[in-house]
Amino acid sequence: MRFWKVLDRLSADPTSDLTDIFTVARGEVADQYIQDITQDRVDQVHQVGAVSVEDLSAQRLKRNRYRVTACIDVGATDLVTKNGTSIVPKNAPARTESKYELLKDDRSWYVVEEAAVSTC
Repeated sequence: MRFWKVLDRLSADPTSDLTDIFTVARGEVADQYIQDITQDRVDQVHQVGAVSVEDLSAQRLKRNRYRVTACIDVGATDLVTKNGTSIVPKNAPARTESKYELLKDDRSWYVVEEAAVSTC
């Protein structure tokens, strides 16, 4: 899912342009990730590794809207300080089932809603 590739890149590189989020998300979803990544940058932490998207399924809602369910696996990622110390709680779940609503305009798909619903 392109959405997670962009988030991985923005979360890993503290010099990346956060407006790139608007290539994959709109509205509150984009605003929340910009806020979260900005806070990480203030706290001088960044992501290492990449998120894996598994068990992806989609359901058409309207002509240009889909609901997507996926298992998001962050087991190969970490959030670390500038000296490499992990700040992720040891009991944090590595896999989360998430639901997304995607909207398509003339050119691209955008995540417009996101909710983590359970572990998977």
